This record gives sequence, structure tokens and C-alpha cells, in this order.
Amino acid sequence: MKLKFLLLVIYLSVFGGAIGVFAKVALPAFSPMVMIFYRVLISVVIFTAVFIYQKKLLSAFKVIFRHWGKFIILSLSCVGLAMVVGFLGLRYTTAINYGLIYNLSPIFIIFFARLLLKEKMGRFDPIFILMAFLGVAVIVTNGKFAINILEPHFFGDFLVLISALGWALYSVLGTRFSRVASEFDSLTINFGSLLIGVIFLSPIVFFGMPDGGITMSALSIKTVLNLLGLAVLSTAFLFFLWFKFIKEKGGTWASLVAFSENLSGVLLPVIFLGEKLTPAVLTGGALIVLAVVGKELFDRKPTA
Repeated sequence: MKLKFLLLVIYLSVFGGAIGVFAKVALPAFSPMVMIFYRVLISVVIFTAVFIYQKKLLSAFKVIFRHWGKFIILSLSCVGLAMVVGFLGLRYTTAINYGLIYNLSPIFIIFFARLLLKEKMGRFDPIFILMAFLGVAVIVTNGKFAINILEPHFFGDFLVLISALGWALYSVLGTRFSRVASEFDSLTINFGSLLIGVIFLSPIVFFGMPDGGITMSALSIKTVLNLLGLAVLSTAFLFFLWFKFIKEKGGTWASLVAFSENLSGVLLPVIFLGEKLTPAVLTGGALIVLAVVGKELFDRKPTA
């Protein structure tokens, strides 16, 4: 495994898994809708600066205007489903559950990749995917493999599952667009999707929420820094690198890397939020690691 590729995988795994921690710490000061708004707004500012530096800002706007329908669909799946619905769910569940359930998106990625990208799977890929999915199932159900709608976190977990579907659809649609037209590069896809999200969320945040959705008594340097970490490290940089990765390596590899985010999605809340590890989490985590390692050791050219 090349060092550059390894570092990319580590970055995606760590900061993908850190989303729940960043958001959970910032939630007391910012409502979910407001947090999403500033998350995408800061990312749009960063992408705008990059386009200005590259002298391609006007070209990016032309692409967005020319394909506005596609970008609205991308924005609805990314900002609407993956972000807004996911953070609403986070209010009613733990950061660990959020990270684990959100990263069920690889199951949906594999489905959408085969449906929309016509990707073939490697001979051993179904085994590794099943192993990783089993690991997630062990963790989410606490080893009981049963769903109880009366559980305190059920509603939040369900919303996070919806958001996982949205992220998978966004990832695969963005990849499909980038493969059929060179103007749909990863930076433009993310910029356009988040820009439209800012446009739709602006009237809600500024005119439809008391006090702008901010609880001033809970506002602190800590909550602001976590919001910035969410926007910069776990959105702007993460999204850009994610689309480059999935375009080069494909949906199956991306699905297994996304599964590895479950590890950081568990460990970071334990370290920074004091949430508890259980035997089920340890067992499920081991299955996920084995799946990712197995994918690397037995990776072969795709078979029909």
C-alpha cells in the first residue's frame, strides 16, 4: 500500500468518523439546521477561494447554471438528506450510534454503484462487505440482532439511517456525473451542491428561526472550534478527497473505507465525549478491521 494512499485512507477514516463528535459538541450552541448552514457556508467560502486562486470561478458558475437540475438533486441528497436529516437524528442518539449507522452508507453505495455506475465486484468483495456489515450490525444492535422501536435512540437512529442513504446517493451520483463529463470535477460537484444548499437554507436560518438558531448562553470557543472543524476538516477537505478517492478506486473500495470510519466513529466519542465501549462494539470493530485488511490483501481485478 503506497504511503500517499494510506494517508488518504487514514484521513477519510478519522475525519469521516469525527463528524458525530464535532456536531455533538457544537449542538448545545447551534440548532441542527443552523449548524448545517454554517457548515456548508464555510465550505463554500473555502471552495470559492480555491476557484479564485485557480482563476476558474466563472467557469464553475457556468457549469452549475448549465446543469442546475443535476446540482439541485445533488444538493437535496447531500445537504437535505445526508446533513439536515442526519443532524436532526443526532439530537436523539449518541455520537457512537450516529457514526456507526451513518456508515451503513457503504451498503447503499454498493447498490447505487452497480445500478448507476455499472461497476463489477471482485470475487471476494461480497465476503468482505458482508463481514463489515455484520460488524456494524453487532454494534448497532449490541449483539442482540433485534430492533426495538421503544428504545430511546430508535427515532434518532432511524433518521441517521435515512441520512446514510442520502450520502450514498450523493457519492454515486457525483461520481457518475464526473465520469461522463470532465467539467464535473470533484471541486465543482461539491461547490455547486453546497452553494445551492446555502441558498435554500438562508431564508430558513435568517427569517424562520428565533435568535438565528443560536443559543447564546451555550456559545463558547469550544463550540465554535468544533463547528469550524466540522466545516473545514470534515466537510470541505473531506468531500473533495472523498470524490477523488471514489472516482479512482470505485464504489467497492470506497464502501470498505467508509466502513473503517466506524472505528474512529466509536473511538473518538469514547475519548472526547466519555461514551462507553461495550463487548459488542469491540467485536463489531474487529470484524470491520478484518474486512478492510482482507480487501487489501486479496484485492483482485473485478470479475463478472
